[in-house]
Amino acid sequence: MFYPAIATAALFTAIVVHDAIVKQSSSIATHSFLGLISILAMIYLSMKGADFVAWGILILPMFIIALSFILVYVGTSKAVSPTPVLATTTTTAPAPAATATTVALPASSCSSCNSSVSSMPVSNAPASSSIITPNVNCAAHV
Repeated sequence: MFYPAIATAALFTAIVVHDAIVKQSSSIATHSFLGLISILAMIYLSMKGADFVAWGILILPMFIIALSFILVYVGTSKAVSPTPVLATTTTTAPAPAATATTVALPASSCSSCNSSVSSMPVSNAPASSSIITPNVNCAAHV
């Protein structure tokens, strides 16, 4: 039996079905053509008695792809881990003067709160910001 060809046909059928599901019609023809060539190559190798070679050709790329996914996953998980920050400066700068400014928070999803907001002053904050607080008379927050 031509098991490498059957496995190749199953894989390329899955690829073509995936292309149809995600509506990539330009890829369907290309994947169908490459699948047909791959299936014919597997049938030829199986007819010549080179089933071991056919399985190697089929499994080796899948092994390489799986290994690369694992390496990428491990590489990105290590990049996300926090690293300690060491203070290297020995001089200190004077503290900025305390000024009355305001800090901004995101607007509420309540339309009543967004239409009537109040700003609350906060010291040592950027000058171009404001705190958005809900109106105390808002029906959603009473």
